[in-house]
Amino acid sequence: MMDFDHDRVLALQGARRVEVRAETGSTQDDARAAARDGAPAGSVFVADVQARGRGRQGRAWSAPAGSALLASVILAPRVDPRVLPRLSLVVGLAVARACGRRVAGVGVKWPNDVEILGRKVSGVLVEASFRGHELAHVVAGFGVNVRRASLPPDVGSRATSLEAAGASDLDRAALLADVLRELDALVPDFERDGLAPTLAELRALDVARGREVEGDAASGRAAGIDDDGRLLVETARGVVAVNAGEVLFRGSPARGHCEELCDEDRAVVGPRDP
Repeated sequence: MMDFDHDRVLALQGARRVEVRAETGSTQDDARAAARDGAPAGSVFVADVQARGRGRQGRAWSAPAGSALLASVILAPRVDPRVLPRLSLVVGLAVARACGRRVAGVGVKWPNDVEILGRKVSGVLVEASFRGHELAHVVAGFGVNVRRASLPPDVGSRATSLEAAGASDLDRAALLADVLRELDALVPDFERDGLAPTLAELRALDVARGREVEGDAASGRAAGIDDDGRLLVETARGVVAVNAGEVLFRGSPARGHCEELCDEDRAVVGPRDP
């Protein structure tokens, strides 16, 4: 955990509240509990190992010690709660930019993954909590496979790490600092103008486009991302915009063997606080 030395992480993050743990249940749960207790927006929770890490719809996310960046940050976006599902793309873009400084071939896959040359390197989970009908807080979690040890043999054909992709800078604290700097730039733009400032970049990095899609709402070929952050799918009856329902992507324009499951953006909104 040398690159996650607490004092060094604090030095890289400036005035932020940062909690660094050798092991925790889930950084997402740590951040949500702290937010309920009044922790300010911008607070960051990091762990070397998490026992109950999760992705969308509760899917497990695990990584050996020292192999991955596992972090969650409290956000307080001043937006209509109805647009919160789009925030997954914004957070994914922040991670993609940070990874892109270290290795080539980085892309964003709708709605919440980052890939390198067709293989997943990172997943994003954005959860919102409400008090009554008002947004209380948002927690954005992200896991990035940094070192080769983060890749179990059974996922090696569809996942990768920064190290496996050829990156030489494997400093997790520096990677965290880069992601947070990108969020500091992207979230205010999202508050002010929604996805408009980032759509061109998201579309340029879109690695889902061209893949075969099977889903509850539509099946066909992914045709991009619309102005509202929905997945466009070319079907036999025309182009359909998808923002709910499970979506299975099969293959990619560059790699025919890749098959993985991603889920719908309504899962962005988490359970309401009591």
